Amino acid sequence: MTARLLLAAVLAVTLGSCVTDPGERGRVALRLITINDFHGNLEAAPTLQLVLTDPGETAGAQPMRVRVGGAAALAGIAKQLRKGSRNSLMVAGGDLIGAAPLPSTLFRHESTVEILGDIGLDVSSLGNHEFDAGEIELQRIIRGGCAANPPASTSISCAEGRYKGTRYTYIAANVRDSGGKPIVAPYVIRTFEGIPVGFIGAVTKTTPQLVVPSGIAGLTFGDEADAVNRSAEELRAQGVRALVAVFHEGMELGTPDKRGDWNDITCPDARGALLDIARRLAPEIRVVISGHTHQGYRCELDGRLLIQSTSYGRGIGVVDVELDRSTGAMLPPVRSINLPVLNEQTDPAQRAKLIAATPEPFAAALREA
Repeated sequence: MTARLLLAAVLAVTLGSCVTDPGERGRVALRLITINDFHGNLEAAPTLQLVLTDPGETAGAQPMRVRVGGAAALAGIAKQLRKGSRNSLMVAGGDLIGAAPLPSTLFRHESTVEILGDIGLDVSSLGNHEFDAGEIELQRIIRGGCAANPPASTSISCAEGRYKGTRYTYIAANVRDSGGKPIVAPYVIRTFEGIPVGFIGAVTKTTPQLVVPSGIAGLTFGDEADAVNRSAEELRAQGVRALVAVFHEGMELGTPDKRGDWNDITCPDARGALLDIARRLAPEIRVVISGHTHQGYRCELDGRLLIQSTSYGRGIGVVDVELDRSTGAMLPPVRSINLPVLNEQTDPAQRAKLIAATPEPFAAALREA
């Protein structure tokens, strides 16, 4: 069996029948569209590539290096994926800004925030790079307003008029100020056809070791699982039974010389902080959207899905779930896939191979994006 046929067979089993007809009585379908670690990669640069198994070759063949990414291509596929579901939400695993190319850095990342708003991002966890310029600057990024532009500055704020802030919501349950208050909302509730769904955020507790200490003076970064579980309790008290965790923390697959496939739900050689965190989460949390490690994976662990879609806008994740109208709970199992963000520079032959090996309805999103 060729690698292409094997991949198609595996995906048909894991994707084809696990979510029932969205119109089935008593159930509400919800599509989560996920990205992480965008890092202001607005342009489709030649360096933005994915190394993917060639679906047209036998096992053991050389992988393909595929040109991908860029904000325009990301917007295109996100739009197509939204068309595929009556209810959808776009969620990110943090590090949307910081450690970014010039088109983002030059404008103090206001350009990235505005474009992500245009693409339709709804919710994101904080990432450690959101703290690169300190908490005060982070709050300006969120709330809007212009930063000072000294004559010698290498960046410009409000280059095209007053900056309005994020249109998406940053969340983090484990970051507190000196008074013990969260610096952003710990969670948000979104309602789909009358059913509330809670999205709880957390950033890696190692953030103080990753950013300039003076910028986060007075802030505490608590245990991720403990903080999320406290928020889950609050949400249960409010009658929310369907929960999603959004972490800026992750894991890795495979070995440095042979990475695991980003759509292999068995997740060979999985390791990393997220594994321990996920095992400690409240049982109502059936989906864990993640980031930080810049890896691609979709792992099933103890009845919940863990997903990450590489980084820099090169990949996008899709998680289709169903909500029970009578209980408000999220029903197992979920349907999921990681997809490449193909762009105008993607080799046409590679594009055709990847689309042919992708199951519907996701192949249609790749074709039409």
